[in-house]
Amino acid sequence: MSRIITTDDGSQYQKASVAKSYGGIMAGSVAQTGMLLSSELLAARFMNKMKKLHQGVDTLEIKSALEKALTDSGAAANGTKIVDYAGVEAKSTVDFIGNKMEKLFAKKVKFSDLNPKKLWKKGIKFINDIIHNEIKLGNNAAYDPELNKVFINTQKLGLSGFHEAGHSLNATTSKFWRVIQKLRLPGMLAAAGISLIALYKRPKAKGEKPKNFIDRATDFIKNNAGKLTLFAFVPVVAEELKATARGNKMAKQIKTLSPEIVKKVAKTNRCGAMTYLLLAAGMALAAVSGSKVRDAITKPKQVA
Repeated sequence: MSRIITTDDGSQYQKASVAKSYGGIMAGSVAQTGMLLSSELLAARFMNKMKKLHQGVDTLEIKSALEKALTDSGAAANGTKIVDYAGVEAKSTVDFIGNKMEKLFAKKVKFSDLNPKKLWKKGIKFINDIIHNEIKLGNNAAYDPELNKVFINTQKLGLSGFHEAGHSLNATTSKFWRVIQKLRLPGMLAAAGISLIALYKRPKAKGEKPKNFIDRATDFIKNNAGKLTLFAFVPVVAEELKATARGNKMAKQIKTLSPEIVKKVAKTNRCGAMTYLLLAAGMALAAVSGSKVRDAITKPKQVA
């Protein structure tokens, strides 16, 4: 394959060597990771604030209010239930993942285990187990639309239960928001794909035109990676904000909750929303920075 690019005006450019291209991709990956870690660190600050807001809160009061919120909103009638991990022991995240990996490597691998469907299911289960361990630790809360259940540790993060109940209303009372909810995972996968294309697509020489439809499409994705990533996160952010609005409304309607607790619910939900906004921004910046770093290193050089 020729490493020389000839543009329409007769100019010639030399592509970066394989080693240089590999180095550019590695450097771009580091830039992407740095951006994602930065957004994660900022998100962790909001998560810690959520935990602090829960300090001193009456767990029984919150649990009772959540059950009443599900009943009054109609979520309970639609089958939504709360799974409370309060008092359930859990390992630290590092120990939990380490234990899982030890069991994985200790198991003899069969050829049938390499089936893509089995690998996908095992991968999903692995991630799901980690998420539930995080919930038990009080580092997260979640609503599972497939099971129609809110998973939470009311002793450590009970104030987030109203937001998760809001997700249940999105799933069970609105066709529109149910569709938006289903678009969350495809949106996040699309964002990851955009980031990879932006990183692995080589930069064009000045005046170099795309060869075919795929080349044009990947050029478009690379050149608009930040905007496209933010667009991919629209369903995630929109559905999160709607769940927050519904959760805040449910909390306000519970007369047994003090105004102070209602305010804490709203503050907790704002912090939760910020973690998703930071994730969207982090992914967009990661896609752009990775692409630019790779391009700076592997940009074709004019030779004639």
